[in-house]
Amino acid sequence: FYDRCFRVSCDVSISDNLSFVSGFDYSLRKLDYSWNTVDLKVISRYVNIFMDTPPDSFDYEKVFNYKAGYAEMTFKFFKVAMMRMGLRLNQYSHGNYTSLDPRWNFTYFLSDNLRIKLGYGYFTQTLSYCTEYGFYNFASLLFPSSGNYPRAIHRVAECEYVGKNGKLQLTAAIYSKSFFNLLFVDGKHRFGTGEGESRGVECSVAMETARGSRIKLMYAYSVAIKKFKGESFFPNYDQRHKATLIAERSFNKRWFVTGVVNFASGRPANLYDMIYYTPTGVSFSETPDGTEEQGVSYTEFVPVVLRFPKNAFRYPYFVRFDVAVNRKWYFRWGTMTLYLQIINVFNRKNVVYYKDLEVQYAKPSSPESTDLAIRCKVHAFYGFPFLPFVGISVKF
Repeated sequence: FYDRCFRVSCDVSISDNLSFVSGFDYSLRKLDYSWNTVDLKVISRYVNIFMDTPPDSFDYEKVFNYKAGYAEMTFKFFKVAMMRMGLRLNQYSHGNYTSLDPRWNFTYFLSDNLRIKLGYGYFTQTLSYCTEYGFYNFASLLFPSSGNYPRAIHRVAECEYVGKNGKLQLTAAIYSKSFFNLLFVDGKHRFGTGEGESRGVECSVAMETARGSRIKLMYAYSVAIKKFKGESFFPNYDQRHKATLIAERSFNKRWFVTGVVNFASGRPANLYDMIYYTPTGVSFSETPDGTEEQGVSYTEFVPVVLRFPKNAFRYPYFVRFDVAVNRKWYFRWGTMTLYLQIINVFNRKNVVYYKDLEVQYAKPSSPESTDLAIRCKVHAFYGFPFLPFVGISVKF
């Protein structure tokens, strides 16, 4: 993948209370991607693909360009309020699609430390994505949606408080988003487009407890709803509760220690249609006392589709603790940072998704019965294990 971008902008201040910005963007993008099972089968468990066994091979190449012109005006009202209004015209070569995205943002300053923000805007994406099925969760990033591109409408109301010297910052926001022309797959692995909604509340507290020490706590309650072929349900990526705690300590601006705790709960486990094979005939052998099964032999297998209702299950809650230690050196030409990071310090097994179904059979409950006792068990795919790594970052 590469992206060649050309950008021109013009910023004009008409007065102390009025400014104008306009510009033009041109981007030439090429997607040239090749997937090989031998090379990526191992690391696919630890990237955001959510699948255990990638396809044997996959090659994709596409070149397309993107053009956009935009204009924005900012009005200031006697240092009490500020209004920003903008308009963006997007043109995509793929599908010869054009979109017009208006946006505005209003800020009211209640005091030097307290402000209220209101925002509304349209956004168009060049690439669509889904988060339902392993390979498609990643591969659909490579395929722009057929027909119209994905669009979204964002609405947000935010209250922000910044204490003296910036040592304390409080933020509370309410948002609502509507999505159109989203690309994802249904329960039978077929591509399609649908709509979605997302709304929630986000709060954060950031403070500097001592010189060089900072703590930030963030909490979000959200609800995501997917609409596909007249059906509405909660998608797998919906997380009702999500909390993050970040603590950072710096020593002499050279040593930095950071700890991050992530918590999430309430995520639906939509298993869709899962196939298992049931035998048409079963024979059991027993121990001499007739109490223990020695073995089971099957004569013929018939595929059966097990249909799970939407929103019938929930994944267990997710908890992960990460830590990082960085050492920075300053030179005349720039900086160099050596860092050690450990993901999932306590090696907790967090369930990312349920990947397959195991069916177990038992003898009929009575000699007169011919029905097998069937017990189903889903196997979980887990996220990052205890994973340390070391790296060097150089900035000129």
